[in-house]
Amino acid sequence: MPKVVDVKDVPIGGIYRDYDPRKKEPDGPEVQVISKRQQNGIGYNVIHRREDGVEIRDMHFQFRNPVIWLNDTPEGEAASVTSLAMQAVVTLGEKTSEGYLIEAVTIPWFEIIEMLKKDSKLAFEIPPRKWEEIVAGAYERAGWDEVTLTPASGDFGRDVIAVKRGICTVRIIDQVKRYKPGHLVTADEVRALLGVLQGDGASKGCLTTTSDFAPRLRDDILLKPYIPRQLDLVNGVELLRRLENLAK
Repeated sequence: MPKVVDVKDVPIGGIYRDYDPRKKEPDGPEVQVISKRQQNGIGYNVIHRREDGVEIRDMHFQFRNPVIWLNDTPEGEAASVTSLAMQAVVTLGEKTSEGYLIEAVTIPWFEIIEMLKKDSKLAFEIPPRKWEEIVAGAYERAGWDEVTLTPASGDFGRDVIAVKRGICTVRIIDQVKRYKPGHLVTADEVRALLGVLQGDGASKGCLTTTSDFAPRLRDDILLKPYIPRQLDLVNGVELLRRLENLAK
């Protein structure tokens, strides 16, 4: 059921119409949010697209320009997060021999996490490569000195590389698996990461998944000695918890 909201509540990809509170009815054509940015705490600078494809920039003053959010439904949320996932969630910097350095996260990174807080099932609508970017952004937000997003192919089993420098240097490799519910990470997959870890020479390896790990995997005799000292296993619940904390 469409509801009257402030434009700040309409996600990227959301469809809305302006609302006339005096007449208590919609006013104007349907438009889709392309991007939005808060302006000096007084409102939002919004770029939206009309049905005819024309893009328009408007200033919506907070609490003074209500709108009707037309696709505030599970299907609409899924479409919105898919639209967000088409945008850059991190800013790429210098290219290195291992990939691209991450300079910062972008506004869509935060907006995706905000949507996941409302409905964790939307995680499965986000493409695998975008999840690698989201996780890379998480390391940047956590304060790692150097975060590398490796190429989509030819990454040698390393999706994200994070380095922290101090008295000693710590190097983490993270393998990100966007799996659907019920598709569990197996012991063989974790053993493969252990092989990558040893070949890379990194301090620790993480396997991050949107799903979960096979039962009793942590008790595997070949893996147990390395968990959690050298191997960190992050399932979907823990992943979202960490992202929410980093987005604050």
